[in-house]
Amino acid sequence: MKDKFTNKIILFFQNCGRSIKNFFQKLWAWILYGIQWIPAIFTHNKPEKPDFSGGMASPAGGDSTIVFDANQLKKTDADVTGATKAFRSAADTPEENPSLFKKRERPAPFWLGAILTTVKVAFLALIILVAVAIGAVFGVANAYLGTTPELDIAQISDQVRTSYIYDDEGQLITTYAGVENQEYASLDEIPELLQQAVIAVEDVRFYHHSGVDLKRLLGAFVSNMSNSSVSGGSTITQQLIKNQLLSPERSYKRKIQEASLALELETKYSKEQILEAYLNTIPLGGTNIGVKAAAMDYFGKELDELTLRECACLAGVTQYPYAYNPRRAYYVLKDTTTLDKRINTVLERMYTAGYITLEEKEAAANDTLVVREKSTTQDMYDLPHFVEYAVYDVVTNLLEARNLEDKSVNRAAIENELRTKGYKIYTTVDREMQTEMQDTFATYDNYPKMRYSSDSSKTTGTNADGTPMVTIYPQVGAVVIDQSTGQIKSMVGSRTEPTAKKLRNRAYQNRVSIGSTIKPLAVYGPALDKGAGLGTIIANIPAPITGWTSDPGYPETSHGNSYGPVTIRTGIKSSLNIVAARTLADLVGLEDSYEYLVNLGVDPSQINKDLVGLAMGSSGVTPLELTAAYACIANGGEYIEPISFTKVEDSEGNILLEAENCQERRQVFKPSTAYMLVDAMTTATASGTGTRARLNGMTTAGKTGTVTQRKGMTFAGITPYYTSAVWVGHDDYKKLASGDAGRWAAPLWKAYMTKVVEGLPDKDILPGTAADYGVTKYSVCSVSGKKAVSGCPTTSDYFAVGTMPTESCDVHVTANICTESNELASEYCPAELVHSGAAVSFPEDSPYLKLSASMLRTIFPNLYTGSQETCHIHTAEWAANQQNITAAVASAQSAISSAQSFMQNNASRLTSTQIATLNQLIANLNALINSETPDATAISSATSALNSTKNSMEAALPDVPSPSPSTTPVPSPSPSATPSPSPSTSDDGNGPGNE
Repeated sequence: MKDKFTNKIILFFQNCGRSIKNFFQKLWAWILYGIQWIPAIFTHNKPEKPDFSGGMASPAGGDSTIVFDANQLKKTDADVTGATKAFRSAADTPEENPSLFKKRERPAPFWLGAILTTVKVAFLALIILVAVAIGAVFGVANAYLGTTPELDIAQISDQVRTSYIYDDEGQLITTYAGVENQEYASLDEIPELLQQAVIAVEDVRFYHHSGVDLKRLLGAFVSNMSNSSVSGGSTITQQLIKNQLLSPERSYKRKIQEASLALELETKYSKEQILEAYLNTIPLGGTNIGVKAAAMDYFGKELDELTLRECACLAGVTQYPYAYNPRRAYYVLKDTTTLDKRINTVLERMYTAGYITLEEKEAAANDTLVVREKSTTQDMYDLPHFVEYAVYDVVTNLLEARNLEDKSVNRAAIENELRTKGYKIYTTVDREMQTEMQDTFATYDNYPKMRYSSDSSKTTGTNADGTPMVTIYPQVGAVVIDQSTGQIKSMVGSRTEPTAKKLRNRAYQNRVSIGSTIKPLAVYGPALDKGAGLGTIIANIPAPITGWTSDPGYPETSHGNSYGPVTIRTGIKSSLNIVAARTLADLVGLEDSYEYLVNLGVDPSQINKDLVGLAMGSSGVTPLELTAAYACIANGGEYIEPISFTKVEDSEGNILLEAENCQERRQVFKPSTAYMLVDAMTTATASGTGTRARLNGMTTAGKTGTVTQRKGMTFAGITPYYTSAVWVGHDDYKKLASGDAGRWAAPLWKAYMTKVVEGLPDKDILPGTAADYGVTKYSVCSVSGKKAVSGCPTTSDYFAVGTMPTESCDVHVTANICTESNELASEYCPAELVHSGAAVSFPEDSPYLKLSASMLRTIFPNLYTGSQETCHIHTAEWAANQQNITAAVASAQSAISSAQSFMQNNASRLTSTQIATLNQLIANLNALINSETPDATAISSATSALNSTKNSMEAALPDVPSPSPSTTPVPSPSPSATPSPSPSTSDDGNGPGNE
């Protein structure tokens, strides 16, 4: 460290020494010239002046004005030494120059000797004082130089540069800069007039010094000695050092350090390199750094379009960027006097230095400036949602490429790098698609309402003008991906285009429950991979599912119009929750389902590893992740990591990132699985829950997803060209008023995707036939899902070749079935209840056996289920009881007929009370006979009571002659539904009763 410090001091003194040496050699020549005047007083011979004029020149094409030629400063040591030697030679040869040195003929006057002695002593004292002063200066300089930082060339060459972001056709979308507006321009891009204007006003001897202009520095020193303020004499090289390496402190310490570093820089950089660096780093008012950014911000022009006056204006701003800011002069102060004066000063100095003619100076002085009223540096860039995500994506990939942890501090550092290093980011965005998609969301008029009106809006910030920033709800997030490349073509994160930078982008920042759109990814895709087919039968019944922890042990919503066995295709088409949960529990398993989601790009930390999270979609998934996962299906089962850029270049054109090296690719689903999923989801949009998403004239496949209590809705769809998912909901998961995803999300998806595919020809989503993907159709029993046998109802659908069921159905049998018991008919079953046909006999572990008999009869109206035992209703005991009932009914009907005949024949002799009693007994007996479960004993008892009462009344009647036929009809009970038996007499022995 000590050696390095010593070398730095030596280098400083060597560089300064050369300039100081030249200065004192010239000073010495002038002193000698002055001494020559002493004898000239007496000899009257004027001494010859040392030749330091450097030449007189006129401006280009100009008048006789004398101007300074900076080239003449480059006098060499030989020039000065030669002048000195010439003088001494003249003194040594008096005969050649008698006017100067003539042989003394008489003693010199005393007074002349005294003067000469005094001059010598004074000169010696001056030399001593100068030496002391130089020593003091060198001492202070030595102390200051000890704290001088190293010359970091990287800080000079690696300047802040604005980056650029392009669309998928290589067209510029926007510049991307930090707080400062800075765009780099090579020296070739910067007009020569602008270069000359800056040199003329800032450092006219720029090309003729070695980093420090001693004349200007001494002038500044004298000025500072006579003023309380400190002024500078910095060259362009020194200013560059100050701007890039040192602080703006105004002190001798900084000046000395600045000079040292400037001298060192000039040994490593050419003048052109220094000037280029300077013109790109000078502050030019507002947030503008460098001439290119300022030219565009103030005048809306590229550098090659600038006029001479505009060049002079930019050069003039450099001294005091705030005071000479043209926008401030024109639109804040509304007074351009100070600015015009400064511009004219620049023009005058350009003229004096010979850079422009008098005519050019006068023309520029009379020219006018047109300054833009508002700066565009803080304006919103185009396509903000996509641009900001692309930056996020690039930062993420740079972190991975550099093996840096994804922390906020690392992200901030790399994002600053993107703003300041002049990178070029080539994105994948389709500008027209992005614009039309955003416009569609902004003008769409069929959004659902919120359940509560108070949730329809929310203040989420403050606008630039101080007004509240209000977000309307529901909001949206959507992404479109080219499934063949993984390129994100458009991304929208809100209903309206952002009015400020870095607002919420729901397309990738919102992790939301996605409902049933998770089913093809976490349930059916894995099940098909494991050997199931679209024709696999799943029990869609309200019976407990292993692993479902909430009551009643299975999903209670979205089970369809009826329960029963259904295919996986039907489960997808109709979005049946029980089918999804049972498939996951019985055919996939939680661990495998979780792994599939991870391989599909879903953040593992956001996956709920349970039946609700995996089958019902309560896990947190972004619309971007959802779109990429469905794009995997559309790409034949190969997952391609979604990406928003094709490449990133540094300012020199070197490739920092390339998409194909950043994207992960992996086969997640088998091609056969992808084919079946696409086919099933095509059915869902043709006749299932997603019909409102079907595009006219374009093959469409997709799946709806409605979150519990309508706290969000999604639709993920596939076309032959693009895959897209859309989310509709509230950022705080507030409830929507009504409907489901098929009602709200599906038509919104159709609205923007119609424009996305407009003009494209229709074709298959996956090219080729089922056989090309190893898929074939196969018939199975529609109840057991096994190989159909005689008597099985069948279903035919796709299976991967080699996975078709080979085990024959063991559920269906052909037998005589009692329709009352749903069991094999016994010998006692009534013939009218016996049916010959297919019966279902489920194994003991079947979920169907957990249902009630009535539920089973509802599910299987044309089939019969039960054990292999014979009918438990129609037994021998049942048959004997039926015989007793038959006998009892016959006896009862006979008693009823006898009682009715008795009342008719004795109507005039019976009281109304007796008639009512007999009618009531008859009615009671008829009720017992017509009961659903007639009882022989009860019927016999009621029959005995009727016979006994009738006999008692008959015995109590008085003997009278046979009466004439009565003209008054005798009331009788309602006729029995059972045919009356033949009249018979009761043998119960009961006598007549009293009235």
